[in-house]
Amino acid sequence: SGQQYRNTTLKFSFLKQEHVQEFIVALDIMESIRKHLKLEKSIPGATRSKAWLRALCNRNISTLYVTNTELTANTLQLLARTAKSRVCPQHQLIRGLHFAFLPMTIDHISPLIQLIRANAEYLQCLRLQECQLDDVCLKALFSGLLSTHVNFLDINLSGNLIVTSLQSITRYVILNPSVESLDLSNNNITPENMVYLFNLLLESEIKYLDLSNNPLGDRGAIFLSKLLPRSKSLHTLKLNYCKIGCEAMRTLLLSLFNSTRDDCGVHSLFIECNRLDESIVPTIGMTLSRKECPTKLIRLGGYFNYAQVVNNLEPGLFQSKNVGFGTFKLVNYDSRKAIRHIFPKIRLFIETAPSSFDAEYFICQLCTILSLPSMHFEKLSMEKHGDGLVVLHLHIQD
Repeated sequence: SGQQYRNTTLKFSFLKQEHVQEFIVALDIMESIRKHLKLEKSIPGATRSKAWLRALCNRNISTLYVTNTELTANTLQLLARTAKSRVCPQHQLIRGLHFAFLPMTIDHISPLIQLIRANAEYLQCLRLQECQLDDVCLKALFSGLLSTHVNFLDINLSGNLIVTSLQSITRYVILNPSVESLDLSNNNITPENMVYLFNLLLESEIKYLDLSNNPLGDRGAIFLSKLLPRSKSLHTLKLNYCKIGCEAMRTLLLSLFNSTRDDCGVHSLFIECNRLDESIVPTIGMTLSRKECPTKLIRLGGYFNYAQVVNNLEPGLFQSKNVGFGTFKLVNYDSRKAIRHIFPKIRLFIETAPSSFDAEYFICQLCTILSLPSMHFEKLSMEKHGDGLVVLHLHIQD
């Protein structure tokens, strides 16, 4: 089946592996037909159809998505031979390879490297998400990429089995300064193998690093607290769902508080859904309040008492800082007076059974508890996660 998005992007799914080869053969046939037909005249007025067919005939493809739970090495080899840049000289400049939710073995690595080399001139994005790649596969992949002249900007390896291969990944990123974004989330990275991040944070040029959903714990946070003040290139760091407690997070935040823009580049820190409580909020306020501190955005999400968090934010003097479910702005008019302005959108995490949750009743109770008018909050949307979590998106009325 095929769908058209914005006239030039095509998305295909194949029920069986043999359909991949049949599809490629069909493209060759259509290319032959195109040489004897002028699509503009054969389909008058059908602008979308013309663009769709022209894209097919010319193989005008910029991103290749593969989401097939039974992708064999032979099928990947077939793609490597056919999905090459400039199949038609002015068309098909493949800039992104996206593989998701398909198990890969060592047999897939050689054709994958071949596919990357065939498109190395324009390729910028490599995403291997939830592919069950283990250390053997990843070491072979990044060793092979070292001899491939490709300038990746974005590498996503989330949802794999990274342990010792983190060293190979780090070496590749350091030797290829074009890499700006690296996603290592959900890889079971532990404090024991975080030592491989030492050179990554201090020597590479990456600006975005996602370590979310890894059991870093308190030891991992303390390890990072010693490196982040010296990480000049890193702009955004994500540590969501990393099982970090208040004391370790406080150590990390204070390391940023004591850093300067000349030595540390961390502008945004995401620490949602760790083992934190309201006591961490004053430290966040203090970190954001220091003018010399490079960190200007801290995203805090989890299960908090809304009124208590607001009260804890009062002593801080910082401007337009995002604190998870709400954006708070504190303006200092004199040494003793600060007025808080709450931006209009907040997000609340509620531990309850979604099937029995009444959003309107909850909003009324919330207004009562906070002594606010009943129309103070407007529900924008509600998300239901599993059997025990509701995420409520609210708009604060003027």
